[in-house]
Amino acid sequence: MRLVAAASVAVLIVGGLAIKLAQLQVADGAKLAGMARANTVHRIVLEADRGIIYDRHGAPLVTNSPIWSLEVVPAGLPIDARARTVELSELARATGQPEEKLETALVTADPYAHVRIGPSLSQAQELAINERLPELPGASIVQGAVRTYLDPLTFGHVLGYVGPLNEGDVKRLARLGYQPAEVVGKVGVEAGLETVLRGKDGWADVEVDARGQVVRTLGSQAPVAGASVYLSLDSALQRATADSLAAGLVRDHKTAGASVVLDPRTGEVLALVSLPGYDTNLFTHGIGQADYSRLINDPDRPLLNRAIAGQYAPGSTFKMVTATAGLQEGKITANTLLNCPSYINVNGWMYHNWASYSLGQMNVAKALATSCDTFFIRSPRWSAM
Repeated sequence: MRLVAAASVAVLIVGGLAIKLAQLQVADGAKLAGMARANTVHRIVLEADRGIIYDRHGAPLVTNSPIWSLEVVPAGLPIDARARTVELSELARATGQPEEKLETALVTADPYAHVRIGPSLSQAQELAINERLPELPGASIVQGAVRTYLDPLTFGHVLGYVGPLNEGDVKRLARLGYQPAEVVGKVGVEAGLETVLRGKDGWADVEVDARGQVVRTLGSQAPVAGASVYLSLDSALQRATADSLAAGLVRDHKTAGASVVLDPRTGEVLALVSLPGYDTNLFTHGIGQADYSRLINDPDRPLLNRAIAGQYAPGSTFKMVTATAGLQEGKITANTLLNCPSYINVNGWMYHNWASYSLGQMNVAKALATSCDTFFIRSPRWSAM
């Protein structure tokens, strides 16, 4: 009787296994095969180089410098808990990352995704980790590029900088194909010409082994580099303008100012300087909290581009508006002569010219050339603001 019962139980177990096997092979076969392929074939992004920015003579103002980063595929880490802990400790030590932070990042990530660990590696770190890679399953070193500005303190306000996508950028740019790990122009030319400078990423479908290492490439599409741009700036004149402005600020005991040089024939901007400047490479290479706090708390506001964003009284530049209004309304003609005294009293208000002596009579063209203040306010028939 016991033998019959045992045989019945065995038949039931074998039958259940047979039914489950049939279900896996027939009903769920296609689904499971797809999951298996997804576990071994992955699409990786091939980053496109960002376009280079040049001055009017073709001198580069920025480069794409090579960097190395450590990436880990969580599924490729050792299954044994002790071996996994040992490897995580080794990776944390090599990259200077807290072990708890490293483990949290890997636990919450896609098991088959390539997770970048910590900041870019120094050459010493890259060499040290590369020697240990055979003993670090799931880990690999990948090469990328970082934006490096050649003269950031002089050109920083013009060129701006790139930075990682924040939450708002991700929502705004996801439809354009931006990946969360990409950078985007934040200010300056980098932001204004983002769609020109940004290239088009490529891709590669790769087969990986159980350790997450690439076995072979099944298909790929090469990236397309971004277009380079040429500015109207003359880099030599930009530097000379910055030096002259800095010397003038020291002479006048000032700490901030701006200077712009234009070609009057074309309107091209040949130099555009705002002081004090700031090192834009701090942002692209990973700015620390101390450096960022120093910049935003600096009373001279180095992040402000005074040449285009500063608010100032128009001063003598408004004389062109007054002159044009007088000519257009017929209050004066090109030949009208008015005196240019050193001062003038209008309704009890005393106005002084920049010169402490009379410059004599002059027409509107000469008044603009000499920037005579009293010319534009002396006439009762034609007063100006």
